[in-house]
Amino acid sequence: MFQLTFTLGEYPVKWIEAGVDLTAGAAASLLPEGILRSLAVDGVIAGVGSVVKFMPNILILFFCIALFEDTGYMARSAFLMDRIMHLIGLHGKSFIPMLMGFGCNVPAIMAARTLESEKDRILTIL
Repeated sequence: MFQLTFTLGEYPVKWIEAGVDLTAGAAASLLPEGILRSLAVDGVIAGVGSVVKFMPNILILFFCIALFEDTGYMARSAFLMDRIMHLIGLHGKSFIPMLMGFGCNVPAIMAARTLESEKDRILTIL
């Protein structure tokens, strides 16, 4: 799942980076030298570009997770890991968000919201 996410996501990320660089270059050539140009090029365009370039990877990751949930793989893996997770005070359902956290913390934290108790959510996130 992780290999697929980053291998397939590499191509759209490069396209987005090229688009952001092109937009930043166009804005830099149009705006006069100064603080407004720096704000627009180095702040707004670079900042939005940094966020947008992670979207392909996150979309592919969520697609894989949805596929695993629809096929029943997630429930089976949670059941298999339940005994091991009880050793650290968590339920088997915490295994999936913790596994996702190795790839990226944002989807892992979002997946932890499905846990029943607040205590389990906090422990899983930490």
